[in-house]
Amino acid sequence: MTPAKRHYLHHKLAKAVFWAALLFATLTSTLLFIVEFRQASEKTAGMLNQLLDTIESTAAVAAYSGNQAIGEDLLKGLLRNDIVHEAHLSNGRGLELRQARATKVLPQAEITRILHSPFGDQEIIGHLGVAPEAQFILQEVRHSALLGALNSSLLISLTALLLLVLVRSSLSRSLMHVSGTLHAIKAGEQERLPSLPRHQDDELG
Repeated sequence: MTPAKRHYLHHKLAKAVFWAALLFATLTSTLLFIVEFRQASEKTAGMLNQLLDTIESTAAVAAYSGNQAIGEDLLKGLLRNDIVHEAHLSNGRGLELRQARATKVLPQAEITRILHSPFGDQEIIGHLGVAPEAQFILQEVRHSALLGALNSSLLISLTALLLLVLVRSSLSRSLMHVSGTLHAIKAGEQERLPSLPRHQDDELG
C-alpha cells in the first residue's frame, strides 16, 4: 500500500500567505493608482489655471476685438504645452475658435475662464477654455503608481517571507520533531517524549 503523501504545515501556510499577499498587493496597487490619478488631475488643473492666468489679458483683447489671427496664435501657443489637449476661444459675436491635438484620449473635464472687457469694467466678452491632456496625466500616474506598487509588493513579500521563516523554525520544525518521535515509539513501550527546547512555557511545549 502506497503511503499517503505528506502535506507539510509550512507548505500550506506558504500557499495561503502567497495568495493573501498577492490579493493585498493587487488591492493596494489599485487604490494607489486611483489616489495618484486624482492627485495628478488636481495638479494638472492647477497648472492649467496658472497658464490661463498668464494669457487671460491677451485672450480678452482677442475676444473684444474679434481678431481671429490673435485668437488662433493664442490657441496654438496653448497646444504647445504638454498638459493641454484642446483649447477654444469664443466671444458670442461670431468668433468661435477651437484647436485640439490629434491624439485620442479619455474625455477630461474642461477648465473654462470667463473673459471680461480689457477696459476695466465687468462686461463679459467671451470665454476661454482648455481641456487637459489625459496622456500626460496617465504618464505621471504610471510612474508614481509603479514605484509605489513595487515598494508595497517588496514590503509585503519580505513580511510574508519573514512570517514563513518564523513559523517554520518555531512551529513546523518542532511539530515534525514530535511527529517523528511518536512514529519511532513502538506500541507497548513506556518511552516518553522529550520536552521541546524553547517551548517549555507555551502550549506546544
